[in-house]
Amino acid sequence: MTQMSPELVSEKPNDTTTKRSGSVRDVLRRGLGFYKFVAIFSMNTLIALIVANVLCHVVNQIWDKKDQQQKDKLSLSLFTEKYHDYTVPQMREILSEKRRQHLYEFAPYIGYKFRPEWRKYTHITAAGFRCSTDNGPWPPSANNLNVFVYGASTTFGPGLTDDETIPAQLQEFLKGKCDKPVKVYNFGTSSFNSTTERVQFANMLAQGLKPDVAVFIDGNVDAQFFTDEPPLTNEMRELMKDRGYGLLKASLPFFHDLPMTKLLNKLRETLSRKSGHFNKVRYNQAQTDHIITRYTANKHLIEVQARDFGVNTLFVWQPCSSYKFNRKYHPFPEDVSHADMIPTYERMAETVKNSSPEFTKDFLWLADIQEGVTEPCYVDDSHYRANLCKMIGTNIGDALLNRHLLAKEMTPRVESPAR
Repeated sequence: MTQMSPELVSEKPNDTTTKRSGSVRDVLRRGLGFYKFVAIFSMNTLIALIVANVLCHVVNQIWDKKDQQQKDKLSLSLFTEKYHDYTVPQMREILSEKRRQHLYEFAPYIGYKFRPEWRKYTHITAAGFRCSTDNGPWPPSANNLNVFVYGASTTFGPGLTDDETIPAQLQEFLKGKCDKPVKVYNFGTSSFNSTTERVQFANMLAQGLKPDVAVFIDGNVDAQFFTDEPPLTNEMRELMKDRGYGLLKASLPFFHDLPMTKLLNKLRETLSRKSGHFNKVRYNQAQTDHIITRYTANKHLIEVQARDFGVNTLFVWQPCSSYKFNRKYHPFPEDVSHADMIPTYERMAETVKNSSPEFTKDFLWLADIQEGVTEPCYVDDSHYRANLCKMIGTNIGDALLNRHLLAKEMTPRVESPAR
């Protein structure tokens, strides 16, 4: 038998080595295949999500535009064709300013204030108040009789020009009736209630910003919400939630702001409205009493602070479209949440009727001022038209003069009836 040389024996492949190398190649091949699958799947998923969000963004834009056009249609036809408040171009521009974007900026303790803005019909200073003709300087001058007016969006006056708001009408009414020039500052801010205004007023006093008179116009926001949560509560609650650390916590705000998420929220809200369950809270008497007790306590706390700083006060309970107003002259669809306000308004009417002179000396009930009026009083379901602003401003001015709440009035006046 022929014997193989050592060289040939050494070149013969080892079965174990071959199996190992084959096994490694198989693992690498399977790993590479899995990687390709994950990469392709991830890329396709990312592309699908991007496309879906772009489509959702387009749908959101169309939805919002259509919704806004429906809301604006009534105002355009009512106040340009029938009542001639404005021309069509004017009304379109006013409505555009009303729904402007990026309304607010952060403000300590009170959540937010209006951003400075300088448009054709809406002028807001860096201090957060809305201007009017012959507006006073900031900080206020001791040479003037300074009146700060606090309230929610109805005080600010969306859908109106600067000179049509309640504070502007009040300043116009008081012109020439006092020894000093009267300067009225409009600090109305959307969604503020008596609690927020109490904090806002205290902060201003602490900063040395002391008016001669402070007027607080409230009622609708206090009555509409049983909970007394300050602005940005939901945002702060989300921020403080314990979700652990890392990527998940950092990415949640991103997912919250995705167009897909916004569209899903809109669909859920629409279905809730159609089912009759959206914002259908019906406050019982205990809850209504709690709202009034809270308002009364805020009134007292403001009075104590104001007294210590030498500031006169007037508290106004404002009208709303769902209370003692003939909806024949209100063509706007009623927000279902406004039904929740009626029990509180009715209970507050009883409270005022049975209250002590101590309570009513600086309180003005104007909730039924629109009763019997035979023309529209609102630019939408909630916010006042100029004619109602003038009625409110005139009654506030009469109360300030008649009750001697202005520091240096020329002659006492008889208060006009709240009608």
